[in-house]
Parts: sequence; C-alpha cells; structure tokens
Amino acid sequence: MDLVIHEWVADTSPRAVVHRSPGVRQIIKWMRWAFPLVGLGELKRVGSLIDREVAGIADGRDDEIAVRISEGSLKGLL
Repeated sequence: MDLVIHEWVADTSPRAVVHRSPGVRQIIKWMRWAFPLVGLGELKRVGSLIDREVAGIADGRDDEIAVRISEGSLKGLL
C-alpha cells in the first residue's frame, strides 16, 4: 500500500484520479484472492474507501498513512 500511495501522490497530472483506478483494481484483485468468501460488492466498497483516503493525502511518504488505510480496509472485510 505504501508504494501505491507514493505513486498516486506523486502523480500531479490532471488525470491523477483516472490513473489511481488501475491501482485500486489491483488491490481489489489481491483482496479477492486473500478473502474468497467476501463478495465483490463489499470489496468494491473497500476500493472506494481506499480511493477516498488516498485522494486526501498531500504527502505519500508517511508510512503511518499506508498502515492506517490498510488496517481500515481489512477491518472493513472482517
């Protein structure tokens, strides 16, 4: 998550939001594998949460941000 956040925050182009979408999809793909009993709708909800959290970050070099987002995402599934 830390690497993904750093990449997203570093993207200052006008299309940054569009560029984040493939990263969120990769995270959701991994979560589908890790949590096979969780429905796709719930995983998409977590993806939206991740996207909103990342959109509010100004500096992607803080490890605590990645941990907080990861922890919140996983708690949403358990």
